Amino acid sequence: MKISHSSFVAVALFCGVQSASAGVLVASDTFAPGANSASITASTSGQGWQSGWQTDVTKNPQNTVRIATPAGSTTGSMLEFAGNSDKAAFRTFANAQEDSLLIDFRFEYSGSLVNNSFMGLWFGDWDGPNIGLKANCGTGTEKIGKNTVACTNDLFVRMGGTDGVFLPVSDVVAGTSYHLFGHLYKDGGSSTYNRFDAWLNPTADEMQSLTGWDARATSSAKDAEKLTSISTIGFRTVNLPAGTTVRVDNLNVAQIPEPGSLSLMGLALAGLIAFSRRKRS
Repeated sequence: MKISHSSFVAVALFCGVQSASAGVLVASDTFAPGANSASITASTSGQGWQSGWQTDVTKNPQNTVRIATPAGSTTGSMLEFAGNSDKAAFRTFANAQEDSLLIDFRFEYSGSLVNNSFMGLWFGDWDGPNIGLKANCGTGTEKIGKNTVACTNDLFVRMGGTDGVFLPVSDVVAGTSYHLFGHLYKDGGSSTYNRFDAWLNPTADEMQSLTGWDARATSSAKDAEKLTSISTIGFRTVNLPAGTTVRVDNLNVAQIPEPGSLSLMGLALAGLIAFSRRKRS
């Protein structure tokens, strides 16, 4: 039986101030296969989407990205990547999003990774904000002070470009499931998304309070075009060796309404309560 990890989508609209737990589900998918097909484009599972998944893979697409159940799996079907594409799989929300977003998914892999083996969940386009796998800090090394040392951290977050901020102690192991959680938002009154916090295997309290992040990425002048809203998300894969498969499951995206929006919701709710009381009196 598949379990959706949407526990972070808590209803907190009854309080008069914004809470980090005021997540409203935007879209989700547990990657159920389409009828008689493992093709990603045949799947219509999930909720909150304008249409089904799409792919830009033109050569052997079903061998590159598909929905399948791994041998010995007890959780059911997953989204599988076994090849490389900037837009291996992408999908459009039913409605464009302008507020802070919470991102929640699980992934695992089989086979082996090399430097810069990559699977990123992107927002807007493949060169926009990303969160996911970028093996061994990309190059196999990192700078600590004036020294260059070996790096085995595999998970990253970034606002754009080709580098990233790596989550500490994220040397992932084949056959192990990992829970990635992210908070993409507009900080300091910005009109564009400019900050992305990431957690590996977060606690329930961290997901509720949005504290204790493992890595934080911020926008820079060289990042891709800044995003004021987000309509499409997708997965990019690069440098996956032959025989290596990366799998994703239980994808959830939620929004945190901005204070003004939440205040309007609170006023609407108060009006409904008052109306209900008048009808009963």
